[in-house]
Amino acid sequence: MKKSILPVLAVLAIMASCGPSREDLAKRQEEMKDSIKTMNSKIQDELDSRMKAMQDSITESAKQTNENMQNQVNEVKDQLDKKSDQADKNAAATKKELEKLQKENKKKEDLKKPENVKAGQGKG
Repeated sequence: MKKSILPVLAVLAIMASCGPSREDLAKRQEEMKDSIKTMNSKIQDELDSRMKAMQDSITESAKQTNENMQNQVNEVKDQLDKKSDQADKNAAATKKELEKLQKENKKKEDLKKPENVKAGQGKG
């Protein structure tokens, strides 16, 4: 039995000496922490980049929407100005036409009046 115990102990001693030391374990753990920090940093940078891209996209979209709305407002203003100008022209033409009709009516009334009215023959 002594002969079988010695080789077993020797194998156990060899196996124990082949495993990683505490320094190696601490070094691997530190490398793991550094790797995690690096990955977290890369992930955060990627998220920041995507958030900035999204914000830029939203800002550009809002800017474009505002420009489109302003263009529509300007178009409506132009149309209203044109209609207002046309209404002014129509009003002026109507006023001239009305004045013309009034002059014609006055002429007609003047033609109906007798020219040689003697005293006492008036309607008065």
